[in-house]
Amino acid sequence: MNANEFRFGFRALSWDGERKLTDGRTAFRAHIEADPRAMTAGECYLSHFVFSDQFRTHLATTGSTAGYTGPTWLQWLVFDIDVEGSFVGDRHRELFSAAANLAEFASVDELAVALLTPCGLNSGLTRSDVQRQIECGLKHGGRS
Repeated sequence: MNANEFRFGFRALSWDGERKLTDGRTAFRAHIEADPRAMTAGECYLSHFVFSDQFRTHLATTGSTAGYTGPTWLQWLVFDIDVEGSFVGDRHRELFSAAANLAEFASVDELAVALLTPCGLNSGLTRSDVQRQIECGLKHGGRS
């Protein structure tokens, strides 16, 4: 398989809402551009992954994304730790959780540091706080 075969994604208008099939790249672009058709003014979520025809068949057959075990593709990995409206403690926790999640899925420590350090610093945390939260998250997730 190649990247061009992975074109399907899904979106939901609430955390526990129905997952609807989308063209993953088109939906992602529409969200980035705040296209009104993407309905980004309210709560909505896109899948991070894009899927092959096997996913489309699975969703049509089962009515759910649950239990899908076929191939997936990840073109972008987006991390965002919001500053506005977040308490400093929340930013620490979010960074720790992101590092722990990466460790749980066998990420290389250096990759986790490279991915998370810029968004941690951008969130307003000090460099030492960012380093400590990433290190602790990696240990908690089973690495280091």
